[in-house]
Amino acid sequence: MEHRTLDSVLDWFKKAVEDRQPIDAHNWIEAAMMMNLFLGDEQGKLFIKEQMVAQERQKALEAQNMTVAKAKVIVEASDAFMETRVLKAKIDRVIEFIRLAKVMARSAQEEFKSN
Repeated sequence: MEHRTLDSVLDWFKKAVEDRQPIDAHNWIEAAMMMNLFLGDEQGKLFIKEQMVAQERQKALEAQNMTVAKAKVIVEASDAFMETRVLKAKIDRVIEFIRLAKVMARSAQEEFKSN
């Protein structure tokens, strides 16, 4: 069995969409279940990144005697802040994917029943 990750599931679906391959209800549900499991890991990474950004802000405020606004601007220009935003966006996409997967699975099931 191949090692699955959140990124491998997303990549598989992206390729299927790009290649215009039909995706059956089983694949939608299975992907939603896997993504839901992997989502906790991504959220854990996000919390760590957010803490790192907060610590950067704290250091800037304490060490350099800055205003809050200036510290915020400096921190938001950092790579750690950008990584946090990218991770947050990825989590949002996964949550929306799970919602859409449920709808697609129901739709496919209803289509199957009507035939």
